[in-house]
Parts: sequence; structure tokens; C-alpha cells
Amino acid sequence: FQNHKGPASARNYGLENSTGEYISFIDSDDIVSLNLYTQITDIISKQKFDIVIFNAGFYDNKKRRTTKRLFFTTKTLKEYENEYSCLTYKNFKYLFFEQESIVNKVFKRSFLNENNIKFEENSNFEDRLFNFNSMLKAKSISVLNRRLYLYRYGHNNTMNSKIFAPNSKIIFEVFLNTDNMEKIILSEYPELKEHFLDSTIQKYTYYFMHYPKKIQ
Repeated sequence: FQNHKGPASARNYGLENSTGEYISFIDSDDIVSLNLYTQITDIISKQKFDIVIFNAGFYDNKKRRTTKRLFFTTKTLKEYENEYSCLTYKNFKYLFFEQESIVNKVFKRSFLNENNIKFEENSNFEDRLFNFNSMLKAKSISVLNRRLYLYRYGHNNTMNSKIFAPNSKIIFEVFLNTDNMEKIILSEYPELKEHFLDSTIQKYTYYFMHYPKKIQ
């Protein structure tokens, strides 16, 4: 037990004290398929992937319905045949667009420990750096193209609602987060530099266009 110190601290505490072979992180207000972990177990029982990615959708909380949009499409994945295809970051054409979330992934605990991958505390974007570090370092990634998770949006507790709230300056944390990620890319994965900068420009443009003029 620990006092409330934010989601990153809680997740790090969970990582340090967990004993299972695999670990996942889900948000309390989202919707999870009842057979999510049964399907993941079927995969890792045959091959011990570092990461298993499953598809997810979106639930509109205001309209009380599931939308057609998905987290990703396998059409952009190189050399993908099925969930037993062993992939790395090199197979993900849109690594910095489609794979930002941690809620649609299951991680091998020993892989996280061996690479000292933890959450950045005191940040509203604690999962971005964790996610990219793990995706870049993983030597075996499975992609399960089934919608097993629904991300709930359209209520006041979502990060987007906090980011775009009047006078919110949370967005400036994204710049620091991106700087940290860029250091990793330039030093360890220089072949991704152009791809990373391209996605960063598009992301910053999106935020700029959606922010009030005062924050712009």
C-alpha cells in the first residue's frame, strides 16, 4: 500500500511488486473484453513474446455507443501474417502514430526489468516514453488483430479533456516528453530520426490548431 502519488508512481509500484510472467495496464474507466487474457494466454503459451499488442476501439461516452474507429490497422504492418508473426519496431510503419498507448498491450515482466523500463513520474504523459522505450527495445512483438478493449472518451476525466481545457498548460509537458524521446532516437535509433520528426511536427500542428489562441 502507498499514498496516492499519481498513476506513474502506482504503476511503478506495481512493476516492482508484481510476480506474474506478464503484466498489463488498463484504465479504470475503459471497457475490457471478458476473454482478453484468455486470448493472450493462448498466444504466449506457444511463444514467449516480449510484447503482445491487441486491437482496441473507442466508446463515445456522451452518445453511449461504440465507434467504428480502431487503434490500428494491420495493413500497414510489414511481414505480418497472424498473431504468431514475430515483429520488431522495424515492422511498424506508423510506430509514432498508432502505437502510443499502453492499454492495448501486455508486457513480459522480465523484459521490462532487464531493460529497466519504468514510468516517468510527475508527468501527465507518463505512458508515452514507457511505451516507445518498450516498443523500440522489444525483440519479439505479437499483434493480435482483434478488438478486445474500448477506450472511453467524451467525459471530463480523459486526458484530452484536460489538455484542451481553458487555460490548461498541460500541453507543454508534451514538449519535454518529446525532447526525452528525441534523445533516445538520435543516440540509439538514428534511422528513425526523419520518421520521428515528421510525426512530431504533425502532432504539434494538431495540438496548436485545437488550442485556444491564448495558449497558441
